[in-house]
This record gives sequence, C-alpha cells and structure tokens, in this order.
Amino acid sequence: MQGSKSILLILPTLLISTSLGTANVIAPAAFAYQIIRDLRISYVEMGFLISAPSISAMPASIVTGILIDRIDPRRMLAASIAVISISIMVISIAQSYLLFMFLRLIAGIFMASIWPSCAKIVAREVPLKLQGISTTAYDLGSLIGLSIAYILVSQFEERWRNALFIVSLCGFLVSLTNVTIYRNQEGMQVACKTNNIVVKYIIDYKKLIKSSIQVAVAFYLVLTSWFFLVSWASTYLAEELGFREADLALLALLTLFLGSLTSIASGLISDRIVGLRGVKVLLIPSIAIMSASLLLLSQGYLPTISFLASISSSRFGAPLLWLAIIRAYPYEVVGKIGGIAGIAIQASALTLPTILGFIKEITGSFKPGLLLISILSALSIPLYASLKSKSKV
Repeated sequence: MQGSKSILLILPTLLISTSLGTANVIAPAAFAYQIIRDLRISYVEMGFLISAPSISAMPASIVTGILIDRIDPRRMLAASIAVISISIMVISIAQSYLLFMFLRLIAGIFMASIWPSCAKIVAREVPLKLQGISTTAYDLGSLIGLSIAYILVSQFEERWRNALFIVSLCGFLVSLTNVTIYRNQEGMQVACKTNNIVVKYIIDYKKLIKSSIQVAVAFYLVLTSWFFLVSWASTYLAEELGFREADLALLALLTLFLGSLTSIASGLISDRIVGLRGVKVLLIPSIAIMSASLLLLSQGYLPTISFLASISSSRFGAPLLWLAIIRAYPYEVVGKIGGIAGIAIQASALTLPTILGFIKEITGSFKPGLLLISILSALSIPLYASLKSKSKV
C-alpha cells in the first residue's frame, strides 16, 4: 500500500517538474519579439539567447549524468528546477544583454539534468509494470511546457517580464514542494529487486561505450523530426502551404490534444509488454509512421493529416526512447546513458534548425529539408532494432 502511495506522488511530481522546467526555458524564446524591442537587440542576438540553453546543456549533460548516478536523483531534480526558476526570475528584471545570456546558459546547464533524473527515478522507484506510464508522465511535460509558454504569450502579450516572473515563481514553489514530499521518504528501489534480492549485472564497459554511442546517434537522428516540429513547422505551413493564423491556432490545440493522448496510450500499452523487446515492438513502427508522415508533408500531400500524424507518432514514441534506456541498461549506469542521450538531444536542437534554415536560404523551400529529416528519422530504426538488453551489456 505504501508503494502505491509513493507512485501516486511520483507521477504528478515528475509531470509538473518537467512541464515547468520546459516552460521556464522556452518562455523567453516565446516572447522573442517583445524582448527584442524591449532590450533593443537584433534578431541575431536574440537567436543566441534562444540557443544558449542548448549550448551549455551539451557539455553539462555528461557531467550531470555521472552525478545522477551518485546523488539522489530526486534531490537533483528538485535542485535543477529551483536553479532554472531562479535564473528565469532574475531574467524577468534583467536589463543587461550579457546578464540575460549568462542566466540562459545557467538554465541550460541544469535543464540537462531533468530528463536523466526522471529516468533514474523511474528505474529505481517504479515497478517494471508501471515504468511505461511513469515515463510518459515526465516526457509529456515537454509538450505541456511548450503549450504553457505560448499561453503566456497570448495572455500577457507585451508584459513578458510579468509572465517570466510568474512561471519562474511556480517552478521554484514546485521544487520546494518536491523536497518537502520526499525529504523523509526512502526510495522503494523495487525496479532493481527480485524477491528482495538486489539484482547485479556484470557490465562489459567496452560494450557499454559502443552501445552508448549507438543510443546517442539514434537519439540525434530520431529527434530531428521533433525539432523541426517545434521550430520551422509553423513557418513552413504558413509560407509554403498557405495555412492562416486561425488554421495554425486550431492545429496547435489538436497537437496538444493528440500529442497528450498518444503519449498516455504509449505508456499504458508499453506497461503491458515487458522487456526491451516489447519497447522495440512499439517504438520502431512509431518511427516508421513518423518518417512516412514527414515524407508526405514534404510533398504538401494532405498537410493537416500528415502533420498531425507526425506529431502523434512522435509523441507516441517519445516516452519509449527513455523507456528503452531504462530497459536496456543496468540501474547503475542509467544516469550516465541518460546524460549521453542528453548531449545528442541538445546537438539535434542546435544543428537541425540551422541546417533547415540554410536549406531554405539556398533552395527557397523547406521541402528538401523535410525530405532529409524523413530519411534521418528512418535511419534510427536499425539502431534501435539492434539495441541489446541489460543482461547482454
């Protein structure tokens, strides 16, 4: 009964933490136009501010991954949300561009630890049969956080400082709540126990290094699609496919609804299929559907259906990417592998929008870039198909 109560606390805590962590990092980018006018900076300078968290998160990911394997991941998660929130709170009153940049870099460093911390918490404290839905709980925060950021823009408009202060205050209060909830609670660690005997795996570190590189490349390839969807997708739909603002607003609502629905479905279904093999059975078809949808979108064929299919399959597969790490690797190294995956995520976030912008500049269209993303996503399929279980690492 105590275990059930603990899990009921874990799920909303992870979801709220990732939602507000994402919202705090994305919100300044969502208010880009207002910040440019207020600080009197150029679009290039604003571009640096937007990309700053990804720049600092790349080197930070491997360090935080190591720390998570040594420090209680719940404390690491709470501390990360607190520092990110404080940095955004200071940004809400900052007048200096350099201070703004410095604080965005700080936010990126601690953002790098949120998802690996969540993966470690799930691996340690959640039973195998509930790890899928638990992974969904924290991964869904990226979609909710994005929605929160754009809701703030619609509600506060020019008052971006007020919006950043409010979202940062919420994040800080959540971090304090997390500490209060878990301060005196010991982790169940049921995920690594069988009949009260701790399972130990013999780790071949040569194979582990090779496998971690495989995971990093797979993460980079498959997430190129997501970073198109959250960067240039609206521009492509409006400029090249003729979508109006009202169409994009409706599409945003459908994206939130279908993305949330498919993420939850992914978690529930994956909990019924035990082991890494079951994760692959769900993940590989979702990547194939996403790749095919982007191929259709690149040709402008059934754009609304193609876009929503790509979003739905992307969000269905997103929790499975982290669940594959939990199922494939021993508990002792989940944090490190999560950190390596974090580097790949930030590398994809940094390079993909730039590559697409360059293709648009040269060809006058995003369509060749979309075709490239479709191919890159498909290339991740054999990498996931060949991923081995923890007993073989």
